[in-house]
Amino acid sequence: MTTFNLPSNLSGYETTDDYVAQRTVQGERVHYMVAIPLPRVPEILPVPDPKVPFDDNRIVRESHAKAFAEYLYANKYWHSGPLTIRTTSQTVSFDVATDLGTLQIGTLKVPRSRRGEFRIVDGQHRVLGVQKLLEMVSAKRLDQSNLLQKARDNGAEPAAIRQFEKNLEEIGIVEKRVQAASIVIDLVIENDDERARQIFVDVADNALGINKAVKDRFDMRKVVNRALNDFLNSPPEVLDKRVDMQKSAMSGSNPNWIGAGVVSEIIRILQVGISGRISAAQEKSLDEIALKRTTEEFFTGITAAFPDLRALADDSISAPELRSKSLLGSATMMKVVAGVYYELTVVKHKNPSLAIKFFERLAPHMNAPVKAGTKSGDLWLNAGNENDFVDGAMAPGARAQQVKDLVNTIADWVDNPPSGL
Repeated sequence: MTTFNLPSNLSGYETTDDYVAQRTVQGERVHYMVAIPLPRVPEILPVPDPKVPFDDNRIVRESHAKAFAEYLYANKYWHSGPLTIRTTSQTVSFDVATDLGTLQIGTLKVPRSRRGEFRIVDGQHRVLGVQKLLEMVSAKRLDQSNLLQKARDNGAEPAAIRQFEKNLEEIGIVEKRVQAASIVIDLVIENDDERARQIFVDVADNALGINKAVKDRFDMRKVVNRALNDFLNSPPEVLDKRVDMQKSAMSGSNPNWIGAGVVSEIIRILQVGISGRISAAQEKSLDEIALKRTTEEFFTGITAAFPDLRALADDSISAPELRSKSLLGSATMMKVVAGVYYELTVVKHKNPSLAIKFFERLAPHMNAPVKAGTKSGDLWLNAGNENDFVDGAMAPGARAQQVKDLVNTIADWVDNPPSGL
């Protein structure tokens, strides 16, 4: 008679999923903190469908979930805060191993027949993103395996075969990283549906989003942001002690001229134009030192071209005074100036000196507010096709189409100047 020595830990026959958990109380509710292996997230939790929103949550955006998946795939140093999940007291049980008073450590038991009783409070896009990540890894592996087999069957060059093998090795590294990773779940016990919905509102209402100025300074995955930090370490004279590191919009008595997020936008514009985006390939190929140098040349050039900026650099006027008298006090107008500079130095004439000389011609017309019936006011009020300025404005319209239209209009003035310029 044949004897089989079967392993004693065949998990496929278990009736519960058991996890090490910490039990705490917050806001009169029991919370369990549990670390879940990343690949198990779509198995355990409900995966949102962008076409069918959950009754107790907002509709999920597939593009945002896909972006999270791509972030996880590309960054081995990724980070995610806990997913907030809600269930009822009847769904799980907890065996205490260590009691520390306000904190108990033990085993959380979830019957597999009750996996459908979890609801996502915060983390919909991350849950869908994890599923998309797993699908992405599988699709990439199958695609490269197929290409490798075809290359071998067709007698392809060794270098081509080796490239497919290398691609598979890189995918394998990502797969191992995903398999080894975990994400924390904050499991909230709430039996009442209405109070559970309030948790969602409270989470969303108390969350303080990160503004662009801070994000651009801290996010070092982007070449523009790396250039920004190098640039701000030793800025040109006109920006020295005049860049707000926390806010994007300057107003009132704020002593700063411009926000760090706007400087980041200008760095991007100088590289790819007013409507351009840095591609994934450019993120790998662009040199932040070169971006910094271009930005320094731009700010140095416009400081020489515009008397108001020269006065600002010399402390002859303050940033609030600049905002009260010049279009150059507007962040939108500074983006326009950067867009025009790009058009004249990269697209059209490829001549920085020409751009600066043109700005010198434009300088007398930068007075604000824009007033109909004046030479400068009529120049701006008749600029473009998108009502880029309105009478009495201190800045151009900020809609993307208005900004693009104004950049193209001003750049065309170099060769076809309007009356009065």
